[in-house]
Amino acid sequence: TKTKEYILKIRKPSADNSLLSVTVGNEEFSKVATREAGTNNFKVNISDKYSEVDVIGTAGYDQAKVSVNGEEYETKISTRLVEIGENEPTKIGILVKALNGDIETYTLEIYKENSNTNLKEVTVDGNKAEISKIAENTYEYTLDKKVDTITIGAIAEETKTKVGINTNEQEEGATYRKIKMEGKRIVVNIPVTAEDGTTKTYTLIIN
Repeated sequence: TKTKEYILKIRKPSADNSLLSVTVGNEEFSKVATREAGTNNFKVNISDKYSEVDVIGTAGYDQAKVSVNGEEYETKISTRLVEIGENEPTKIGILVKALNGDIETYTLEIYKENSNTNLKEVTVDGNKAEISKIAENTYEYTLDKKVDTITIGAIAEETKTKVGINTNEQEEGATYRKIKMEGKRIVVNIPVTAEDGTTKTYTLIIN
């Protein structure tokens, strides 16, 4: 009788329950969360304009399963809409289940960045400029005497909002700049950038 030998290889199911990436976004933006070195914590900053966002968790292993925010497991990638809470940060739990059943827990922390581009006030030589009744995002000031130079100040409502005067170089919270009075009327641009990157440009008309 002939005998044949067979080798049976038994592979253990994968124990890979790593989380490859976490992305946060919607139709307007997409941001990859940053992992804190040596931890299972991910962090991301988003604009305070959004009350809910999609959180996309991607497993490191193609057949591992992902659960975002307590929702059902999905293979490899799971996308879930989550609400952004009032208190910072909004914490989202993400579970990754390996083929062998081992589960690893990860945490996403979502922080809000201010979108406020409002100015608290605009000043000329320390006096408040008036908001124009005619033009939008425009301030007006009338000098009571002829001067060669004036000092313009622009103060934002939020301390982390950046402000500039006739320049793209912007300072946080407030900025002041000396400007020559050339002619009877000058127009000054005041660009503003909020913490989340939202921009707006105001105009100051000085007569």
